[in-house]
Amino acid sequence: MKDKLLNRALAQIATRTFSLALDDDDLEKWMGARAQEFGLTYLLAYAEDGVIWGKFAGNRFTLAGQVFSEVAVALNKQTLDQARLFGEHAEIFLWRDDAGWHARAIVDGAGESCDYFDEANLLWGTRGNLGREQGGFTLVFEGRQDMRHAPPIVNVPYQERIKLIVRNYLAQIENETRIVNTRLIGLE
Repeated sequence: MKDKLLNRALAQIATRTFSLALDDDDLEKWMGARAQEFGLTYLLAYAEDGVIWGKFAGNRFTLAGQVFSEVAVALNKQTLDQARLFGEHAEIFLWRDDAGWHARAIVDGAGESCDYFDEANLLWGTRGNLGREQGGFTLVFEGRQDMRHAPPIVNVPYQERIKLIVRNYLAQIENETRIVNTRLIGLE
């Protein structure tokens, strides 16, 4: 159901948070298994030494750094701060704190009813004259700082910015509508 005035919709969602133990060798394997289990397509991870984009196809896990060496950042548990494995219908958010690793799953289509709205967030960088597409990723650059990353999307016009689509879930708290959860759903 869509509220045209507020551009909101109603969906059923299930949310679950859990703690987990990850060995160094298990991180990529664990992510790949969750991607298959929940039908997830993308990875966006933040590590101490950079941003890591990835994509899942079948049982294959490809990182942007495997395609473009200039954006290669290792995916390992020592430097990883947080990661989001996401797709159209679900997201796994993985983070660590002093107590260890935790994960939260949000799955649309099950659980309680919840209002939500989607918004497009512009990512920094454009293809410009230097950017290129390869292996399902697009290398983009930002200005004189020469910042670069390679989101898993292709057919991006040269001067347009890629959009990261975020779903915001709403609830009534103390007679106010508030965003109570968010998840990533895709790239445009």
